[in-house]
Amino acid sequence: VPETAKWGLWAKHMDNMRWQFEPSRGYELLWNLVRSKDVFVLTSNVDGCFERSGFPVDRIYTPQGEWTYTQCLGPCRPDSVFETRPILDDILPHLTQDGVIPQHLLPRCRNCGGKMFGNVRGGQWFLHTKYEEQNKKLQGWMHALAASNSNKKVVVVEIGAGFNTPTVTRFPAESFARELGDRGSLIRINPSESRIPSGLRALSLEQGWEVLGDILAHKADLIQENGELEVAVATHQEKEGSVTSAVEDAGFRNYFGHFDWRCFLGQLRI
Repeated sequence: VPETAKWGLWAKHMDNMRWQFEPSRGYELLWNLVRSKDVFVLTSNVDGCFERSGFPVDRIYTPQGEWTYTQCLGPCRPDSVFETRPILDDILPHLTQDGVIPQHLLPRCRNCGGKMFGNVRGGQWFLHTKYEEQNKKLQGWMHALAASNSNKKVVVVEIGAGFNTPTVTRFPAESFARELGDRGSLIRINPSESRIPSGLRALSLEQGWEVLGDILAHKADLIQENGELEVAVATHQEKEGSVTSAVEDAGFRNYFGHFDWRCFLGQLRI
């Protein structure tokens, strides 16, 4: 496939994903649920939907990258990451009906002249440069909450994090909630992979993001110290098949040699 055709497809895809397609209502529901809280977003999404839905940019970490940026495929150096929007503005007006762009508009690294692609994690060439600061901020925030002198209660709301890349979101979230002990709770929302670990204050919701509407409607009950959340957790953990066994949990630890959110988040910087 000619590179001019590849970039015709990629340019349209990047534009649609990052700028044209509207975020689902799930983002609005989640923001309304947490906007008054001390919140930090860890997401594998690369489409900027959290930012576009009102979440503060300095409280979002996107370790898988973003279509917002384009990078050198070499890569020739760590700072060879560039804004995508100007590139698309040059390309898209010249996209033919066959989905091809002119040869002279093929994006090239302004540092070495090499080939370019979206700054999304797809191989050893991926540059984490643009996300390094947010990784540090997130870990600092989590360290402060996990400190022994902290008395803050934390609810980890995990939505749609399955086993495609579990070390990016699912396992760090689970590990952090467990370390907090009685101060931590995990709400796992997933229509197909909602099982929760044993021995953790957690709620398994085998549904999609739409359930956020129900949670928001009953928010007053859910945040009561001895209210409905605790009852729901206790009840749901008794449902057959919703809780993983201790053997399964130990299997993950043996495979990775740890089950520590610090290690998982640290590996994302590589």
